[in-house]
Amino acid sequence: MPSRPLDEQPWQIRWFVPVVVLLTAGMLAAVTGCAGDRFRAAVGSTAEAVLPETTPPARPLTPAPLAEAAAPVGAVVLATHEAEILHDATAVDTTLPHNSAGGLTLNACIQTAMRRQPRLRAELENIARAGLAGDVASAAFLPLVSAGYSVGEFGVNVGGIGIPIPGAPTAQGTYVPQQGFLPIGFDYNTTYVLTEARIQWLITDFGRRLGLHRQAGLAEEISRLKAVRARQTIAHEVTLAYFELLRARSLARIAEESAARLESERQTIAKLQQGGLLEKEKELRADVALAGALKLRDSAEAAERIAAGGLNLAMGVPQHQPTPVAGFSDVPGFEMTVTDCLEEAVRSRREFAVARRTVAIADSGRRVAKLGFAPKVFANGFYFNFRADEPGGYVDVPLGFINLEWGVYEGGKRVADIRKADSQVRSAMIQTEILSDTIAFQVNECYQQFVAAARAIGRSEKPVEQTRETYRIVQARAREGDATAAEVFEAETAVTQAGQEYQNAIYDYLLALARLEYAMGADVGCHYFTPHQPTFFNAGAITDDAATGLVPITEQPALLPSPAGSETAPPIQPELRHD
Repeated sequence: MPSRPLDEQPWQIRWFVPVVVLLTAGMLAAVTGCAGDRFRAAVGSTAEAVLPETTPPARPLTPAPLAEAAAPVGAVVLATHEAEILHDATAVDTTLPHNSAGGLTLNACIQTAMRRQPRLRAELENIARAGLAGDVASAAFLPLVSAGYSVGEFGVNVGGIGIPIPGAPTAQGTYVPQQGFLPIGFDYNTTYVLTEARIQWLITDFGRRLGLHRQAGLAEEISRLKAVRARQTIAHEVTLAYFELLRARSLARIAEESAARLESERQTIAKLQQGGLLEKEKELRADVALAGALKLRDSAEAAERIAAGGLNLAMGVPQHQPTPVAGFSDVPGFEMTVTDCLEEAVRSRREFAVARRTVAIADSGRRVAKLGFAPKVFANGFYFNFRADEPGGYVDVPLGFINLEWGVYEGGKRVADIRKADSQVRSAMIQTEILSDTIAFQVNECYQQFVAAARAIGRSEKPVEQTRETYRIVQARAREGDATAAEVFEAETAVTQAGQEYQNAIYDYLLALARLEYAMGADVGCHYFTPHQPTFFNAGAITDDAATGLVPITEQPALLPSPAGSETAPPIQPELRHD
């Protein structure tokens, strides 16, 4: 039994066939769209074609025996969580690492920051957007497919006085602009089904879309390089906050010990004054000295709480959450000259790689602007199907063709685009020169500050020894009645100041070393600040160099000095001690 024509089928069937066609076209478009990633892989790394040089990994700054211990913990942590962070914000680990008995180490703090710092998640979102921009650029190599389907009813009624039709005197009609000639008396009403499909494929634009694709690939590389530098920045900020907290804790301990000693002296003077052995003025002087020590202690405790909040901020931890940190017992060493530091910065600073790719993007933009004068060749396809219910007529129009589009004149726009692209290339080159000078200055500045901080450690030891010995002697004289209370308080103040200056020298050195490492562009986790670090400051590394003008250090400062003293010396030790 022959099948009935489509126009004689029920309306459900007549609608079903075009819907199936539309769904098939949509699935085809989805499949071809999903092939964008595969196409990008097939095209290859266009950035490598533009920039064949690759950025070498940063050389670890630690000595050779410690290279394995200085693994970039932040990079490892971020690589583990990058996919989850990009696609699911709730997958970010928001827990602190397990606290050991001594508190969080520096590496643990950096790991926490890599998991919780919102700025790092923002950088990862920038990478995701750059990758999607590459997908958009890849879509220009694929065809554009569209389809349409409509169902409706129309009626035509032509009347009135018509226009005679040449060759047919009895026939008259009227003309509708853009529609055609319709005869008088034509009256027609029917429902209809209209199906349309279009496809367009850009065969060639002589390299313009390829240039845009290269720009997108370079932009994605830049976003990844910036994310690496962002990780280094976060690790650097955590390091600085970590040492600032340890500094504040040490100064608070010294202030607490000073206040305890002055409180003991005040109680002794108060007993003597009550017995009539000392004047009231001595007791008042002790009260003033104790008040000054308590004020210093309050300021130190406030600074410690502020430093703890700064570390929480650097790690992305809430301010109310306590963050106990572990101390350390070793002062790390350093064995690089300023020339070595500059060479390391050239190898490791991601800004140089970003600058090269920025110049490449500008150069690619110039080529794209020049290709604006080239024609475009398209392959087009079109299908039109119209079916009327009454009396059952239909129209099928399949059409395929290739056309060439060539803009002849656009009012000078393309010439202006080329000049603008040339200006962008020149600007990118100038910014590269500025960047080189800036980084060289940063490295030199950090190195000179590091040298000064290193020398300050050894030069802060003698005042500690001298003030402790003076305080011991003054105490002995005071017990014999040969020293005044003012001398005791002055000696105590000198001991406190010398201890604080020594602690400041230690932490100034550590902070200067951290800033120098950051200026050189060291990878996250390649630092000298682990508590188990067995190296010490190498005095021979800083030499009298014509390029640096440095004066050689003649003696190596003691790591944890403990000046000699008698059994009656006060219980202050100008050394690195942390809970």
